[in-house]
Amino acid sequence: MSLPAQVGAEARYLTKEEVAQFEQQSCRWVERHALELGVVAGPSGANGKPEPRYNPHLMSPAAQERYLAARKEADELARRKALEASRAAADLTLSPRELEGQTLELGSDADRQMALHRYRAIAPLLRAVDGERTAVAKETAAAEGVGWRTLYRWTERYLGKYYEGRRGLEALVDRARADRGRSKKLNDAARELIAALLTPNYETDGHGRGALSVRQAHDEYEAERRLREALVGRIPDQFTAVRLARWIDADGRLSEDGRLPRICRRTLQEWAQQIPASYMELARVGPDSHDKKTLYVVSRDYDHLDPLEVVVMDHRKLDVFCILPPENGKGGLTIGRPWMTAAMDMRTRRWLAWTVGAHANSAGIASVVRRVVETFGRPANFYWDNGQDFDSPWMEAVCRDLGSNVIHAIPENARAKIIEPNFKRIAVAEPQLQTYVGNRSDRRPERVTEEARKWQRAYDRGLDRETIFRPMHEVAEVYDALLERLNETPCRGEGMLGRDEDGVYRQRTPMAIWSQTAANVTFEFLPDQQLQFLFMKSRQVTVRQAALSVQYLGKTVRYAAEGDPLRLTKLEQKPVEVRYDPHDLRRVAVFVDGIFWCMCRTATRQKFGEEDFKQDIAIRQRQARRDRETLAAVRRIPVTPPVDRLLAERKEPRVEPEVKRVTVIQPEVGRAALAAAGGSAPLRPIRTVRPEPEGGDDEFDWRLMSSRRERGDTE
Repeated sequence: MSLPAQVGAEARYLTKEEVAQFEQQSCRWVERHALELGVVAGPSGANGKPEPRYNPHLMSPAAQERYLAARKEADELARRKALEASRAAADLTLSPRELEGQTLELGSDADRQMALHRYRAIAPLLRAVDGERTAVAKETAAAEGVGWRTLYRWTERYLGKYYEGRRGLEALVDRARADRGRSKKLNDAARELIAALLTPNYETDGHGRGALSVRQAHDEYEAERRLREALVGRIPDQFTAVRLARWIDADGRLSEDGRLPRICRRTLQEWAQQIPASYMELARVGPDSHDKKTLYVVSRDYDHLDPLEVVVMDHRKLDVFCILPPENGKGGLTIGRPWMTAAMDMRTRRWLAWTVGAHANSAGIASVVRRVVETFGRPANFYWDNGQDFDSPWMEAVCRDLGSNVIHAIPENARAKIIEPNFKRIAVAEPQLQTYVGNRSDRRPERVTEEARKWQRAYDRGLDRETIFRPMHEVAEVYDALLERLNETPCRGEGMLGRDEDGVYRQRTPMAIWSQTAANVTFEFLPDQQLQFLFMKSRQVTVRQAALSVQYLGKTVRYAAEGDPLRLTKLEQKPVEVRYDPHDLRRVAVFVDGIFWCMCRTATRQKFGEEDFKQDIAIRQRQARRDRETLAAVRRIPVTPPVDRLLAERKEPRVEPEVKRVTVIQPEVGRAALAAAGGSAPLRPIRTVRPEPEGGDDEFDWRLMSSRRERGDTE
């Protein structure tokens, strides 16, 4: 029997031994099934006759898997060694060019199962005779639930007639596309340009380049495409280079990535429909409306919060004019709007602490934090925004030492902090004030603006003029009363509903909610020693008359120790360090050599007959009486007179102290007389140096020192 010739020089056929190895059969079995295995005439052997070669794609599925695995392993080995496959080894390995088109994609179990399923479906067609192939195909298709033409197509793919360079089981599996999920026509430059052409701009009321229709955007796209087509590989002008900076390479030329493909209007419209609706809404109406309509809604459970579990803080510029104090005691007075730094409890909406200052800074934040901790206890969490004053390492250190957690709100979202809508309650009451100016210049009354100019001109000339403006500390007192009144006013919001005495649900006041919810909460108060870091500024002051006199902006404030007013008497005439809060001068902390000593409170002037006045007189009398009793007790201590002590020293042997002797030169007359008599100048001591006693108490006893001064003993 003559063998058919081998088809194509690049076709891969196996020898009889190789087929027997992959089929795991004998060579005799291969000879019996030669026709089924597609035997062809191979190259001439040693005897000059052509050797038989067999088609590997007509082997059994298991043999084909072993064959393809061997090809992969051999190819990997060949590539690792970087050796070019020889012609003799081409029957077992794939060349790099064939690897690109014939890589077996049976790596996953799903692909393997699909290939085997399709092979079982077309196996009857591979064995059928030409006349019976159509009937076998229709019968098999009905059994498999697919079309008989589909079976023909699978058969063509298996035999290598459908894909060029692919056959066998690997051709039955669809090859995964490398660009799956990406547009065939549009690149990154085209998609970005289309988005820019179709995106509106809310700042220009919908006008401009982004408010184009699909037809207009396609015309603009084509014009830009022609411009870039002419500039690819060239150096554009400066204006174009700045506009297309992303697509400019290191040499300053427009790269190939910046080229725009030619597309039709329908393709542009399909891509425009893929732009997210939330993005278009943001570009069309702005961030405020976008946040209300499209952002995910976060619901807070206010009913299950405890008092001081979350304390919200923020700054607000007040809508009133006042006389601002000079900064750091320097400069002149000015007319301006002060700032308020306030803290609110998230659960009850109660205003916990606040301060009014000329600026919004970290000093105001520290003052409010200290007041909250001293008055109500340590909060579990502080909730504030991402401003420079709040988001600072110093504030993080303060909260870390307090043991309170810090939560930052969403940036540029005022609704994230519940204190923002509650500031409107303050703004509603501000128009009733005489110096109300509004939050914008167009709302400012003319009389207030003119009055401010007149006052400023009079002040600059050094003239005294009566004015409607109040100093900042008086304005702070007005807001103190206002916030206290708001705490007693019913407030709207989630968690503020409650039953009144009649059993009807109504809006309740923050103080009522606080009294109701704080009953089951234990507040943690910190001692003054742990709050010392909350005092911002410090200065050196000398203690006089058991009190401290500190100068603030030209005014003298006198402080006395809390609890025990006589505690500062031990530091009389000594310099101490005073740490104070510039926003609250009622209390200061006293430190001696860096160690906390006591807290002091302002000592106010008392009227005759008041209880405080009587108490101060009693303290003064007690101090004088104690000092006199101490002095009398010290004087009663028996002390040996100097004469008796000298007599006692003569009777007892004493150790002579070390004496330093020097030569004393006598006057000229005495020296001549001594020389005539044959004598010499005697030596006499001029000072006796006594050794210091060892040991002793390092603590200075001021009472003992006073008794020694009374006796006149200053040794």
